Amino acid sequence: MVCTRDIRIKVTELQYKIIKGKAELGGYKTISAFIRDCVLNVDFSMEKLIKQIHELVVEKKNLK
Repeated sequence: MVCTRDIRIKVTELQYKIIKGKAELGGYKTISAFIRDCVLNVDFSMEKLIKQIHELVVEKKNLK
């Protein structure tokens, strides 16, 4: 059996409108689905790329 939990956050009216608009534009049926997707499915590809570049720079510096 799946157990769900409620999480409540406070946002301003403007923040709520922005979140709701982004959810609708993204095709989400609920704000909850949008928030879960944003929080739990973070794309770390940029961070991985930065780390790879850093490793290459450090490696190249050590070869000198």
